[in-house]
Order: sequence, then structure tokens, then C-alpha cells
Amino acid sequence: MTIESYLVSLERFHPEIKNHASNSDELEIIQSLFSDPQERENAVQILGQVIMLLVRHINKIQLDEMLCNWMETMLFDERDYSLFDEKNGIKLLVKHVGELWHTLKYKKTENIYNKHFFKFC
Repeated sequence: MTIESYLVSLERFHPEIKNHASNSDELEIIQSLFSDPQERENAVQILGQVIMLLVRHINKIQLDEMLCNWMETMLFDERDYSLFDEKNGIKLLVKHVGELWHTLKYKKTENIYNKHFFKFC
């Protein structure tokens, strides 16, 4: 199974995850939280693990729980869950995983495109 298919399962069971949309200011802040390419790559990998674990615990998750707190209870390393701690007044909650996944993946794709684009210019 791919992370996208896990996410679909999660969104099917918890439609709030699929239907959650941050306003443009929040989305911009979320994107800026992971402006460093290496940190963003780490966040994508960790978030993939989080999504898989959320599906395994699909009946027990609390959507309004802070993502970093949930990760801590699932025994993630502190350096991993601290990536998703509250920053700039934005609390990343469990219900944000879908939007966060798509945002980080889009940003990753955008950076790959920019690297290749500027390489040929």
C-alpha cells in the first residue's frame, strides 16, 4: 500500500481529515515551517510513518490532539515529533495530516521541478 492509499482509508473513516482546510494565512505559515529542503524531506518521511500508524489505530485517534503529542505517545523520537510541535502560533493537529501531507509533497515536487528547471536555463 502507498501512503496515499493509507490516507484515503484514514479520510474515509474520518472525513474531517479530508474536509479540513486551513485558511491561506495558515497554509502559508505551514509551508514556511518546513522551508529547509532537508527538514521538509524528513517531515515527509516521518509523516508517512504517522499516517500508517494512524490507520492502524483508526478507532482510537482523537482528531483534535496535537500531532506531536500523539507521536510522543506512539514512541517516536523527540527529534522527529518536535518537527510537528507548535510553531508561530500554529498547532498541527491529527486532523491536519492530510493537508500537511499534500502541502509537503507539493512543496517537494515544486523544489524538484525548480532544480531541474534552473539546471537547464
